[in-house]
Amino acid sequence: MGETKSRAKIAIIGGGVIGGGWAARFALAGHDVAVYDPDPEAERKIGEVCANAEAATRRLYVAPLPAPGAITYAASIAEAVAGAGWVQESVSERLDLKHRVYAEIQETLEAEAVIGSSTSGFKPSELQQGAKDPGQIIVAHPFNPVYLLPLVELVPGPEGEPLIAPHLKELRPFLAKGDFAPNGWGHTLVDTLHPADYVVEKVAYSAFYQTRLEYIMRALGVEHLIVGGIVTNGGVASTLRDAHLRNLETCMLTDGCAAFRDDVHNATLLSLGTVTHQLTCAEALTWLDTA
Repeated sequence: MGETKSRAKIAIIGGGVIGGGWAARFALAGHDVAVYDPDPEAERKIGEVCANAEAATRRLYVAPLPAPGAITYAASIAEAVAGAGWVQESVSERLDLKHRVYAEIQETLEAEAVIGSSTSGFKPSELQQGAKDPGQIIVAHPFNPVYLLPLVELVPGPEGEPLIAPHLKELRPFLAKGDFAPNGWGHTLVDTLHPADYVVEKVAYSAFYQTRLEYIMRALGVEHLIVGGIVTNGGVASTLRDAHLRNLETCMLTDGCAAFRDDVHNATLLSLGTVTHQLTCAEALTWLDTA
């Protein structure tokens, strides 16, 4: 691991339960953290979270932890974000408040830095409305408690670059800024099916990975899933295998999905033959009409 001084400074805006958890997580990873929260009790509250986080973290890891970063408390948003490489916004779930906070952040924040929002209720496109640099704002929704669960739901907005690793960008040079944008072409329901009863933002191959899909299905008592889309050997296959692991009965639409090559598509159909039912779209419609 590199020394703390080589790591990006982190700014935390909003120091409640989630913001305090973020501060602890980043500091324990060796980052220096600047917190802004107008609550006069913020330092005490975050200090208690950090103490709990450090005690729990040391029990979880056998390997030595890096030297913790320093946590400081800024008198303003501008002071907190100055020189930061990442800003984690965790203010109240009020869109007007978030917009005001982003405007103040972007007055000072460097162009290459990222603003991650801990929101659980707003889409990136809603957060980005009226922003000076919309592409700088993404959803970075944590699992709670933040300092114990190293899982974050990352959702870029319509103006943002795809959130994929550098080696995948090399393998997929056709992916560009704005691809897979929420509500964009190829990433929303066809007019015939619009509007959806529920919308689940997919962040990786599988529709189950770090999404609310399973929660919604269990809450509604849904045990059967029909899967189509692109690509057959990617998101479709991953979703079907994850559903299989969850003991859900599935149907794969053989002509309702596609890959970049027919042989890859057909090979995937063959490999999934013991995992899922397979029907054409016409056969699935007949099956639904008679169910």
